[in-house]
Amino acid sequence: MTIKNEFPFWNFVFKQGVIYGLVMLIISTSFDLLGIAQTNWSWLPLIPAIVILFYTIQERKKTQNNFITFSEGMSVGIVSGIIGGFISTLFSILYFNLILPERKQALLNASRRQIEERYPDMSEEQINQALSYSEYAFQPHIFLAVGMVVNIIFVSLVVLILAAILKKEKNNPFE
Repeated sequence: MTIKNEFPFWNFVFKQGVIYGLVMLIISTSFDLLGIAQTNWSWLPLIPAIVILFYTIQERKKTQNNFITFSEGMSVGIVSGIIGGFISTLFSILYFNLILPERKQALLNASRRQIEERYPDMSEEQINQALSYSEYAFQPHIFLAVGMVVNIIFVSLVVLILAAILKKEKNNPFE
C-alpha cells in the first residue's frame, strides 16, 4: 500500500472501532443495569458485535469497487475489533471501579450465592478462596488483560468467517 491509501485505512478502522466499542459498552452497561447480564440472555450482545464487524468489512469492500481480499477483510475487522474491545474494556474497568463500584460487590455477592447453591458441600474457606480469584480478576490490569484476550479471540474467529464469506478478489490483479 502507498502512504496515500494507508491514511484512509487507519481513519476507517479507527472510526469503526470506536463505533464497535461504544455500541458494546452501551449494550453491556444496559444489560448490567437491567439485570440481564447474569441470565441466559447474556449472549445477546454478540449479535450486534457480529453485525458491526460484518458492516465494517462490507463498507471497506465498497470503497474498493466491491473487491476485498481475505487478508484485507481480516486486517480491517481485527484492527477495528481490537480498538473497540479496548474502548469497551476500559469503560468496564471505569464502570466497576469508579462509576458504580457497588456493582462489583453485587456481582461478587451473586457469585457467592451461585457457588453456595451449586456446591452446598463447599466449606466457607473454599468459597472464600474461590471468591478471592473473582476479586483478583476485577483488578484493572487483570481485567484489561483478560478482557482483551477474550475480545481478540472472539473478534478473530468472527472476522475469520466474515472475511472468508465477503472476500471477492479481482480476476486480473493488474486492473
